[in-house]
Parts: sequence; structure tokens; C-alpha cells
Amino acid sequence: MTPTLTAAFKNFAKTHARSVDAMLGTMVVEPIFRGRVKFWLGECSQSPEQIVNLESSAAAVCDLIALQLCCYRFSVVDHELILEDLGAAASTLQALTDFLKLVSMHDMCLAKDLTAISHDYARQRLQKIKQIISSRK
Repeated sequence: MTPTLTAAFKNFAKTHARSVDAMLGTMVVEPIFRGRVKFWLGECSQSPEQIVNLESSAAAVCDLIALQLCCYRFSVVDHELILEDLGAAASTLQALTDFLKLVSMHDMCLAKDLTAISHDYARQRLQKIKQIISSRK
């Protein structure tokens, strides 16, 4: 990893740590989830070369998707899932986008894999949410 890219990952962590901390402070999330997200951002800042691998990055991407989904209120209308942003969903999406851009500068194949993982994970979570809501009616 080049010094420029290392600096970019550190800047990414610094920039998004503030918004993620603010979000986590206002949400009811499990402590283990809160810890994972904060640990990952710390690793981005301290040793980004350690987190740019499929296992660590895939877990982080899924956590960012989960965090984003925590920012919505869900309902089902006419068999369609409706999402209402309660605030901060855009900043979580921005963090995910920025992370994937940085990964693509380091390893394009990994970035493509992570993008596919993020799409699959989001689709699965949204389908599950829709099933749960629909089963309550």
C-alpha cells in the first residue's frame, strides 16, 4: 500500500469516525456491534493495510449496511417495502462508498467482490425485513 493510500485510509477513518460515533450514540444497537464498528474504524486509522482483505473488509461492509438499515423506519405498502430515513442513512452510505473507492485504488478485484457482497447482503436483509413486517399483518 502506498503512503498516499495509507494516508487516505487514515483520513477516511478520522472523517467517518465522528459521524459514526454520533449515530451510534443515538441508536439502540448491541454493544458488540458498536465495538466492531469502532474497532474497524480504528484499524483503518492505525493499520489500514491489515483491513484491506476480503474477510475483514466484507465484515466491515456488512456492518456498514446494517448500520445504514438502522437509520430507517420500514413499512410494507401494496407488497412494496417502504423505507423512511430517520436521519444519518446518507452519511452511512457515504462511508460505505468512500471505503469502496479507497479499496478500489488498492485492489480493484477486491472492491468488485465487496460491492457484490454489499449488494447481496443489503438485498437479503431487506427481504428479511419485508417478510417480518408482512407476517405481522
